[in-house]
Amino acid sequence: MSSDRIYSILTAFPALMLIIGLVIYYKGESAQASGELILEQSQQIEGRVKGFSGLTPNSSKYYFWVTTPQRDRGLRILPKQLDKLDKVLQKGQKVTVIAAPRIDQSRVLWVDQII
Repeated sequence: MSSDRIYSILTAFPALMLIIGLVIYYKGESAQASGELILEQSQQIEGRVKGFSGLTPNSSKYYFWVTTPQRDRGLRILPKQLDKLDKVLQKGQKVTVIAAPRIDQSRVLWVDQII
């Protein structure tokens, strides 16, 4: 009988871990999407336009890709920015991007301005 209890706990543990992980992920993503830009931590990134990407066709998570001398940088943009930027910017065009995080000390940067 005690082995049934242990077996029940061991089989429920991965499901609990998955649920906890999803809750933590969605809380972080919600803070990213709804937070204000922290302009004190903004960075100026110079490079060439590589393009845009979304995680899925109907995703609200879009990236603006810039090729810098060091590496390609993916910067988050809002869905409403995507249409405007796609019309104005061309692949290979030289740009300077001001990007900032929405969570203190986050490595995820959001586009604030494109010069």
